[in-house]
Amino acid sequence: MLIVLVVVAVVFSLAAEMAYGYCADRYEMSWVRPELAEHAAIVRAQGRLRENGLRI
Repeated sequence: MLIVLVVVAVVFSLAAEMAYGYCADRYEMSWVRPELAEHAAIVRAQGRLRENGLRI
C-alpha cells in the first residue's frame, strides 16, 4: 500500500510540475508578444519608408 501511495504522489508531482512549466511559459510569452508585435510594426514602417526613398 505504501508503494502505491508513493507512486501516486510521484505521478501527481510530475503532473503538477509539467502544468506549472506550461503556465510559466505561457505567462512569459504574454510579456514577449507585445514587444514582438511592436518590433514587427517598426520593421514594416521602415520598409515602407525605404520604398519611398526616405531613410530614418
